[in-house]
Amino acid sequence: MESNDGKLRKCSTCGEEKDARFFGKRKGSKDGLNKSCKECKRAVNAKYYKKNKEAISAKAKKAYEKNKGKHAEYRKRNRDRIAEYNREWRSKQREKDRSAFAGNCEKAGAGANAKNY
Repeated sequence: MESNDGKLRKCSTCGEEKDARFFGKRKGSKDGLNKSCKECKRAVNAKYYKKNKEAISAKAKKAYEKNKGKHAEYRKRNRDRIAEYNREWRSKQREKDRSAFAGNCEKAGAGANAKNY
């Protein structure tokens, strides 16, 4: 899909003209964008959630209860695969943390412990 940056579009909710990047994607529309801007869509969704919180929670709880056994069964069947994924993720995360905090341990007074982070 082509980039919509730079094009102005009018939000159907607030009526403001905004850059197309402030609208979410929607495959069904002619230009591929929602009719409401992201800010208005967020406000509408929050209002809906606040009004229907109990029904939404009940539905989520019902779905959880229905599928609870499936999750446990999957984890049991794929135990080694999940463990390997977690090991790889932790290793990558450690590297990210080390590069993000490089040199900060010395400044904070960690000194010798900086290597162990």
